[in-house]
Amino acid sequence: MAHNETFNFEYNSGREYNSSVKYNSGREYNSSVKYNSGREYNSSVKHNSGREYNSNTKHKFVPSTFSAATHRPRYKIYNPEGVESTELTYGKLTTAFLSRTGGFGYPEILDSRRGVKKTFWILLTVACCCALFVHTYSLISRFSQFPVTTEVTVVNTKILDFPAVTICNSNMLAVHSPANTSNTSFDYKNARTVNNQINYLKLNNSQLGHQKEDFILSATFNSIPLALDDFELSLHGLYGNCFTFNANGSAQVRRSVHGFYGLELVLNIETYKYYMGPLTYPLDFAAAWLKVSKPGAAFKIEEMSVAVSPNTINILSIHQTNFARLGVPYGDCFREDDPKPLLYQKNKSYDKDLCDNTCLQRAVILECCCYISIIETNIAEFDESWESCRRDNITECATDNMCLAEMWAEYDSGNLPCTECLPLCSDVLYEVSADKSKWPLETFTENVILHELKAFDQLVDQLNNFSISLDADFVTDNLVKVQLNFASMTTSTVTELPQISPWEFASELGSAFGLWIGWSAWTLFHLIEYLSDSVALSVQRRRRSD
Repeated sequence: MAHNETFNFEYNSGREYNSSVKYNSGREYNSSVKYNSGREYNSSVKHNSGREYNSNTKHKFVPSTFSAATHRPRYKIYNPEGVESTELTYGKLTTAFLSRTGGFGYPEILDSRRGVKKTFWILLTVACCCALFVHTYSLISRFSQFPVTTEVTVVNTKILDFPAVTICNSNMLAVHSPANTSNTSFDYKNARTVNNQINYLKLNNSQLGHQKEDFILSATFNSIPLALDDFELSLHGLYGNCFTFNANGSAQVRRSVHGFYGLELVLNIETYKYYMGPLTYPLDFAAAWLKVSKPGAAFKIEEMSVAVSPNTINILSIHQTNFARLGVPYGDCFREDDPKPLLYQKNKSYDKDLCDNTCLQRAVILECCCYISIIETNIAEFDESWESCRRDNITECATDNMCLAEMWAEYDSGNLPCTECLPLCSDVLYEVSADKSKWPLETFTENVILHELKAFDQLVDQLNNFSISLDADFVTDNLVKVQLNFASMTTSTVTELPQISPWEFASELGSAFGLWIGWSAWTLFHLIEYLSDSVALSVQRRRRSD
């Protein structure tokens, strides 16, 4: 008994393929495939058993346009008898979509006969889909973490913005008359009274500390003399009067082949005015502290500052590093226009370290009903709820307060929640390297320094008041010279960059789809078309049912 059947496929192409293959088993296979206006496939298979199998089946996939009026897809699908199918189903849409995508797996499954080969292609397709899922999940997980990388660039420039420079005397309270000098030994039992010095200085005035006109003997910037008004006064809890040059950030340094460009200071430490009474810690050295910071920022003289001692010239070299951090979603950072945290000093620009101190102060106030006097705080601006203590009961914390010790321990260990204290998105860090040498030489002291000092009438009167001679010993015990400038006219910039950009993520995702199932960007448009056709079919069926 013979069974005849013919398959005809039509595709738009211009390729013609004919082949004849004969196997030793006696099976003869003849095929003719024609790619022209359509694909035609005829086959005749003869087995040794004498059974001849002929097929003649015609399937057509002919493109057409989609009509919104009829809600018909752009595919014409024919049944085995060659008659166009009038019933459109989701299965036919899916079959047409998979046949046109050019992906791997599905065409091989359709072309394979039942048996081992079809099972192999099905299993291989499933395995590739699973590998695609794992690969895609890995890519999405890595991209959703928004990792960053850093790029360091070094820029050579002709002009650099000069930082703010703050100088303080290591002695807080200055004795302005020999009669007030106290030789009383330090009372360690009253060490807690040291914290009162801050309030004592603020509630009174800065006249208790070293004065600007006595502390700064001479100052030049870019070889141009500076006025005392160029130094802004501020009070510090440990060092009393401090003076800041370039607090507003208007000074600049230019490249020069001659002369000294930068800040040059000659300071009088005034060791003869050091107060050694019971209100201060005993000092066993005389020095001035120098701090380089970003203009407008709250200076922290006790952090990363340089001590300069008398009878020396100190050459300080600055290296500037700029930081550009990414914000959300790559990380959290503070922008200049963001609202400042509670208790933060309203007149100060934002600084992370100062914000951490503010966070510690808030925790101490809420938990211990007292405040740390060395951290500047305006209690009137503290508007959080008062749970365990009343506002009018907030006093200065004693140094032996156990609650304060616990708060300090949590702060030092990093367990104190200060989530609002973030690094600046755009920040500048100044690193200072110091070299020093003996200054001045004896001959220079006799011939130059002493002659210049005698022109300071106020200094001469003070020395006479303290019965101190203006001689070489005075210069050795009190004078210090500082030269501060950039090490080079270059800046380093550390920039955070996305480790995976959106375009790189899309490229890797497309590579994964192309590797495992052979899909490309065009397949996405085919998918959109398939989904729109499916929606149109659903609307059509709903209208028919209505």
